[in-house]
Formats: sequence, C-alpha cells, structure tokens
Amino acid sequence: MSKHGTAQLTLEVARELAEGTDIRAIKKLDASQRGIARVDDLSPCIELARLDLSHNSVQKLDGLFYCKTLTWLDVSHNQLESLLGIQSLTNLVVLRASHNAIAVCGDLSPLRNLKALILNNNQLSVLQGLSKLKELNTLVLSQNLFESLSLGRLTKLTKLSLSHNSLRTIPSTEVELLLCCLIYHCTSHWSCCSICQSSRR
Repeated sequence: MSKHGTAQLTLEVARELAEGTDIRAIKKLDASQRGIARVDDLSPCIELARLDLSHNSVQKLDGLFYCKTLTWLDVSHNQLESLLGIQSLTNLVVLRASHNAIAVCGDLSPLRNLKALILNNNQLSVLQGLSKLKELNTLVLSQNLFESLSLGRLTKLTKLSLSHNSLRTIPSTEVELLLCCLIYHCTSHWSCCSICQSSRR
C-alpha cells in the first residue's frame, strides 16, 4: 500500500496497516503520512491504545470519539481547527496535536489521566479545565495566541513551554510553580519577560 493518497482511514485500511490483524485485536496503529483527510468510526477497534495520525490532512476527529481505550494519540501536522469532542477519550495519557490551526479545545477537565499535552503551533488563546489535569507533567503551548494563562496547582508539571505567545500576566500565586518547572522558555519574543525578571529578584 502506498504511503500517500489514502483519503480515508476506514476499518479496512486500518486492518491493512496492521498487517491483517483482526480489527478487535489491534492495539497500535501507525497511519502517519498517508494523505488521510477523514477518519471513519474506529470504535470496533476495541483494543486500540496507540494511534499515530500525524502528517496527514485530517480536519475532524469524529471517528475517534468512541475509541475509549486510546491512551496515546498523535494528530500533529494536520488541518484541525477544533478538538471539541476529545473529552470523551478519558483514558488519554499523551495527546500530541501540534502544528494545526486549532482555536478551540473545549473543557479539558475530563482528561484526568493526561500526562503530556502538546499543542504548540496552533491558534489557541484559551484553555479550559487545564488546572484539573493533576497528572500533567508536560505542557507545550508555544507558538499560540495566549495573552494570559491559568495553571492552578499542577504539582507534577516538570516541562513547560510557553514561548512565542503574547503573555502579559501570570497570576502571582502561580509564579513560584512556573519557576520550579525544569523547562521554562522565556525569550525576547515574550511580552511577559519583565514579569519573569521581577520574580527572580
């Protein structure tokens, strides 16, 4: 099967990508760089835990919203404008959705198991429910449109990237938490550099 030109990820294509494995037994599926524009209902893949859809032309993720067993999902480098509905995937541990045109995510609080959220290079200015993701250890939001951000008490956070946004304020109760992160990108492109500098005094 060619790596290009597959416009639709159907159950038949999924079976082919999994080298003939029974649909109900597929646990891992690599559908990256296949020219996929649409994802059919993959709910019959009742064991599917890991799905790579990166580097395609996907615009909607409707076909994934009943894949309750997913723990790892990569939809980076696609044409997504929204992640609405992703909340149904409550077992997700890793979500990679960078390099899209995502402007809306909806309330992320149902994703309580999420440990890594990668959303850089999108059109985001608001994230709801972020403070509820208590297991989160990696958060990458660089290259977006944020002017402010509320993180709450994400005590397990060890990697944070917010570079190349338009951040103006960070609530003072959160500054200490932010500075404890192992990776805290602060560049000359930030409008909040003065905040960071004053917090180090």
